[in-house]
Amino acid sequence: MRKIKNFLVSDVCGTLFYENTTIGFIKFHLKKIYSFKFFIFIILTSNFSPIIMVFKLYEYIFPQNKFFFKKFVIFFLKGENVKNIKKSAFLYTNFLYEKKKIKPAWDCINKYKKENRIILASSSIDPVVKQISEKMNADYVSSLLEIKNGKYTGKLKFDILNCKKEYLKSKGIDCNKINIVLSDNYEDLNLIKNANKGIAIIHSLKKSIFWKKNKVKNLLWV
Repeated sequence: MRKIKNFLVSDVCGTLFYENTTIGFIKFHLKKIYSFKFFIFIILTSNFSPIIMVFKLYEYIFPQNKFFFKKFVIFFLKGENVKNIKKSAFLYTNFLYEKKKIKPAWDCINKYKKENRIILASSSIDPVVKQISEKMNADYVSSLLEIKNGKYTGKLKFDILNCKKEYLKSKGIDCNKINIVLSDNYEDLNLIKNANKGIAIIHSLKKSIFWKKNKVKNLLWV
């Protein structure tokens, strides 16, 4: 990562784009290649799917297994060629830019990017976050997918959701030099409060109450 005095750290899903980019990307990729696999994925990941309800209940009862559903959807990438996934991630990133951008958040990015090096810190999967970061000329940290023999195993190698700050430190980022943070994630509260200016992206009254309760002053409704 480039050395620079200050950093702007931003989440991706729900912050820069109206999309869960892990689910969105897998859906995008499968639709392009596998009609049957895509159909099954849509049924199982629909908001009305009983599978979703079971996973949410399980993760609520056993919070230590919070990534259970994420691991389930990532399994649909088992056997996929790394090069093919890279091509799909490139096309998917263009789709996000055209259809899913959250304009108020991007206005913030454009306002502060001259004085701060941008780092995307997202628990989304690395093929997607990497492509977005390249398009933004930014650095990134993300969750990692396991690869063996040039193919994805369908397993999550590492998830940074609850440890973004620690992971940034491990990559040589001085967290005391994080100037701006943008995120809609509750899990990023420590990053937002650590920044000179932490900006919480708000999608609902429930989230607004959370950020106000935790004394976050900069709230951006989208």
